Amino acid sequence: MKTFKHLKRAIFGALCVAGLAALTNVSNADTYDFNWTTPGANIATNDAAGSYHTISTEYDSSTQHLTWSGNFTAGSTGNALPNGFTLAISSGPNPKGVAGQLALFYFDASKGAPILTAYGYNGQNAVNTFSTPNPPDFIASSTANANWVNSLTYKTEANGSKTLGFDINASMINSHISPYTPPGSSFEGAKYGSNIGIWFHEYTGLQTSYLDNGYVATWNSSNQGWYDTSNEKTTSVTPESSSLVLLCVGLAGLSPVLALRRRKSQ
Repeated sequence: MKTFKHLKRAIFGALCVAGLAALTNVSNADTYDFNWTTPGANIATNDAAGSYHTISTEYDSSTQHLTWSGNFTAGSTGNALPNGFTLAISSGPNPKGVAGQLALFYFDASKGAPILTAYGYNGQNAVNTFSTPNPPDFIASSTANANWVNSLTYKTEANGSKTLGFDINASMINSHISPYTPPGSSFEGAKYGSNIGIWFHEYTGLQTSYLDNGYVATWNSSNQGWYDTSNEKTTSVTPESSSLVLLCVGLAGLSPVLALRRRKSQ
């Protein structure tokens, strides 16, 4: 009986070590959050198209699930609130000036139901990515293929503020191969990790038109505001393995030191 117990502990210990190794291997598959409410020293904002109240985003590096949300109150031009935005994000640098490596989103709520379109960002401090270079680096549109879009939000809150945002699977965007990516570089798409860079511009009085294939044909607005920043720290939510360590120690009779030492050696 004693030998059988030792055998069970040995088997369970081996399974625990394997489980800890697996957790270690996926430790880079974190979920990252960034939430903003207060301007910082390295953030440039303009409230001509709505005053930024909150910005929230989350990115899961394993599933490539990406969410983005901006809430706006009336800006310096009066009571007008945005009905669209453009957005590029990076893993740190300000996206402005980074050509052929990032995605640029066009969020359009000027027609009622929001439309989301994604292009390879041309890096310019302008809204012309949909037309420049020629041909533009088109990736996806919610009107042509909605499989990558979980939800689009354009909502007036109880306090009168406006919330605009999206919830998407960014895998198709991140795996895009751009003909405009500089040699020696890679296309990152729309992902970030422990740091995030943001080029977020909102628009009031947005007026747009589209081609049959989902491409943006025109993008005009009354006013434009922005939120630009670089190397903002995010919050990482990592799967915790400490509970598994304690479980292994308790059930398998392993030494805590031995368990941790084995985990580090993987």
